Amino acid sequence: MCADTPSQEIVLPFDPAAEKADAVGGSGWGPIAWLTALAVFLIVLTGVVLLARNLRPLLGRFLAVDPAALAAWTRALESGTAAERQEAAEAAVDAGPNAVITLLDRITVEDPSEDKVQTSSKAVRALAAAEGDRVADLGLALGSPKANVRIGAVSVLREMGAHSRGALADLVAALHDENHWVRRFALEAIGNLGAEAKPAVPAVVAMLDQPSAFTRRRAVEALARIGPAAEEAADILEAVSQQDPDVSVQHAAIIALDQVRLPEIALERLREADPEVRKLCRTLWEEDDDVAAAAAARTLGGMGLEAKDGVAALALTLRHPDKSRREAAAKALGKLGLAAAEFLPTLQAAAKDPEPEVRAAAENALAEIEGGRPAH
Repeated sequence: MCADTPSQEIVLPFDPAAEKADAVGGSGWGPIAWLTALAVFLIVLTGVVLLARNLRPLLGRFLAVDPAALAAWTRALESGTAAERQEAAEAAVDAGPNAVITLLDRITVEDPSEDKVQTSSKAVRALAAAEGDRVADLGLALGSPKANVRIGAVSVLREMGAHSRGALADLVAALHDENHWVRRFALEAIGNLGAEAKPAVPAVVAMLDQPSAFTRRRAVEALARIGPAAEEAADILEAVSQQDPDVSVQHAAIIALDQVRLPEIALERLREADPEVRKLCRTLWEEDDDVAAAAAARTLGGMGLEAKDGVAALALTLRHPDKSRREAAAKALGKLGLAAAEFLPTLQAAAKDPEPEVRAAAENALAEIEGGRPAH
């Protein structure tokens, strides 16, 4: 294999802060015909989506929930099998917002005297899967006068990861909720959106002025998961890393700076890397062949500490628009174990990726790294 020379410049061929989008192919039509057809399609699609999103919640607010069905759903979500939980969650979601809100009221309990929240994580995951990209029910739930309902709703949105993108405005509003659990879970849900949470960065930064160190740390961690899309917060994070009165917040800000400045860090480390590592990372980023790119990631993952200067490049690849490269990068980071520990927030964000294969690879990598596996 031919090695790169140190003088060759490495450039980033994709925007890690941009939302992933699929390309639109063409045919024999002319550009005007294509644009006209696309405009008509978008108008029709927008009308259908708005009708579906607005009519269903309106009707669902007034539909009565069968007490027997509600009791059965609650039992299934709290103590049923995985299949029973999923069936109950889907039935509740299909029944409309009133059913979802009533169910959240039953499965989420806040104990003010002990300052604890009790929500079944299995029930939350089932509801998150049942909601899919639909967030209207949960948006209504966030407006409930009951704190436990709002906590349950934001818990589900937090679990939904990228699928909760449609509720970003509701999550930003939830940052001002009177309940601290709602505020904190909303920060986590926003962070789990990754680059798609870029519009919320100013609102998250504002949370760094909160008196609670726990809340400030959650805000810093959210910015870390948003990653390069939160670049505008870099200077503030640097100040927090030096001046926050809480040491744990300072430490979290140092880690967040690495995630926000990841493109710069990855490129800088590769300039000093072994030529073989440089060439593999160039293949991973620039090669049109997805198979070759995935093979490069596997090779890096098997190099152990020899690939240390390429770890940041692998972490950055978790934000690549191609899902096969994101999956391959996550698997490689898992093989590198503790050598990839500094990029845990990037893997945590990848664990909420919309693609199940990427999520699974990131979750496995987190288990390998957090389990203390050394690079080999």
